Amino acid sequence: MNLSPERIVLKIRRFLSRIITAKDTPSQPTDSDNYADWRSRFIWERLTLLYILGLVANPVFILADVLLYRQYLDTLLNIRTMLELGLLLCFFFVRIRPAAIPPSAFVVLWLLVGNLCIVQMTVVLGG
Repeated sequence: MNLSPERIVLKIRRFLSRIITAKDTPSQPTDSDNYADWRSRFIWERLTLLYILGLVANPVFILADVLLYRQYLDTLLNIRTMLELGLLLCFFFVRIRPAAIPPSAFVVLWLLVGNLCIVQMTVVLGG
């Protein structure tokens, strides 16, 4: 099973495009849609964007940790890893859209996971 770099990149692109692209039609309501369906699609799309932004922003702040708080780097990296894993897990559930879990639960998870990790980082830094 000899895979060329081009085939590997193509497989990664296909995988990521299935994860990131929206499953439903755009959030514009049509005549056949009722408000509840439109609202549900709108919330899921915004949650997807929210989690993508969180997944991208968290690693960027690692650079700030390296530059500003080098003495606490091990602890901060552990906390940021937990934050990234929590966001990643929630992101995959947002993409799956389980029927048993309402979208508001993912908003609460966003607030809890993010804020608890931020509080822990603040405690470590003595702020």
